[in-house]
Amino acid sequence: MGIKKYLSVMAAGLISLSSLSAQADSTAQYSGWNANLGGGMLFFEGDEEVDSSPIYQIGAGYDFNNRWTLEGNVGYLPHVNANDDHLRPDQFRLNDDTFGLRFSSNLLFHLVSNPASRFDPFVGITGGMMYYGKELANDQHWDPYGGLDLGMTYYVTKGFGIRGDYQLVLAGSDTEWNQQALLSLTYSWGRRAKAVEGMDMEDDNLSSGGAKNANLKSIYFGFDSSQLSPQAKVTLKENADYLTKVPGSKIILEGHCDERGTDEYNLALGERRSRSAFEYLRSLGVTKDRMSTVSYGESRPSDAGHNEAAWAKNRRVECLEMNK
Repeated sequence: MGIKKYLSVMAAGLISLSSLSAQADSTAQYSGWNANLGGGMLFFEGDEEVDSSPIYQIGAGYDFNNRWTLEGNVGYLPHVNANDDHLRPDQFRLNDDTFGLRFSSNLLFHLVSNPASRFDPFVGITGGMMYYGKELANDQHWDPYGGLDLGMTYYVTKGFGIRGDYQLVLAGSDTEWNQQALLSLTYSWGRRAKAVEGMDMEDDNLSSGGAKNANLKSIYFGFDSSQLSPQAKVTLKENADYLTKVPGSKIILEGHCDERGTDEYNLALGERRSRSAFEYLRSLGVTKDRMSTVSYGESRPSDAGHNEAAWAKNRRVECLEMNK
């Protein structure tokens, strides 16, 4: 029965992650390493022989892309006390206390596809082994566990962030429900840091690298949308015809938004808009090596007004010719 419970929980987690991973990403993909250091509490179910304990944890992970991270962690529990409450008379009792070590692997799925976002919520599955310094029931030191993980990281700088995790797991041969709450400091050399570096480089390289050309026109979008309107497609067709006539030219597609929404959300929305234009131009025969995309979110309005007329002008993608 215990194995079936483990498999059910892990299967449910994998199915959920698989459905989430079907979402398409339109941003560039980044990979690399990250590390974390933190502490919290491990809560045991009330009828277990041990009581809840503080835990200190260190770990490292690898970001395969903007969505997926695999990490390994080691936790130390200095005082796992005997639980004298809610025990049946025939149940194993720990005489005093012991220490514990918790070894875990987490497969995480990031819910926000834009790795440059300061807010990085995630869900995942976790599994591993718990080691107790003293033998528990059945003369065992080791207990397996597996379950679900959810949390969020808030990035203070390019790579440094504050992370919170909550885990609900099935543990031990009796498949007890245990919980862990953890607060950590984390640092990214991977998806987050590289994405911010990439945006900084794009800003530096493209701010003076594109110039307006009367033959290349901007397109406009509806509120909170990256879908191309019929008029936008007509305009992009005209831009593609010009690029066909001037085969040596290259363009920058700048995504912009109106002032409503957070900076992080608008950066992601601007990127989706520029990618929509990029993909449509590709479908018209413009090769990808002739185009670059960048998002400025709401930072570069075309009209400084605070009304719908101004916002309509700011929800746009500008097609600029790259300086040779």
